[in-house]
Amino acid sequence: MGLVSSASDASSSRQTPEPNSGYELPADSQAMREAMTELLADLSAERARSQALEAELHAACSRIRFLELHIAELHGFAAAPTGATWPWALQAAAVPPGPAP
Repeated sequence: MGLVSSASDASSSRQTPEPNSGYELPADSQAMREAMTELLADLSAERARSQALEAELHAACSRIRFLELHIAELHGFAAAPTGATWPWALQAAAVPPGPAP
């Protein structure tokens, strides 16, 4: 019988909310429903914000890549191999063509 009471004590202790969760569990079901609706709205807003930041990051990376290629072109170098950036072109240009003296 002691095993059953200790199992129910452990079960009840797991159902308590975390003290620093930021949200309190309401006593009635209507308040619970409103709290869940608020949480879902917050989650939806954070997801939209995350997607907007991801789009900004993608656009910034595209602009950086364009500028890298443009800089290499302005310096008269051929486009760097796929995945390489313009310092590769500068390093390649620093080596004089032909046999070593």
